[in-house]
Amino acid sequence: TAENMFTTVIKCLSNFAEAWNKRATGRFLLENDLGSVDDIIETIRIEPRHFCALSELGMIRFKAKDFLGTLQADKAAYLINPHLPQTKKIIDKLEKIRRACTLK
Repeated sequence: TAENMFTTVIKCLSNFAEAWNKRATGRFLLENDLGSVDDIIETIRIEPRHFCALSELGMIRFKAKDFLGTLQADKAAYLINPHLPQTKKIIDKLEKIRRACTLK
């Protein structure tokens, strides 16, 4: 599987952020959100400006109905890469909700 392949790459090249990120994506697609978040954290530790990892974290937080976490992750991704129009739309919607009420 792809997850096994990226695990092998990580064992050989543990500081290769993209291997961690790709395994995180694979785990996300397999609905292993906890494993995906662990890999995202490692990706960001290695490469703090990895906006794709931050964006994926936002999707996981949204799925968990953690809208404040979604907003934080998406804002961080957007600050790094302001060419993410869908992320900007999500941020704007969540900010509007946040102004109207408290996000949970």
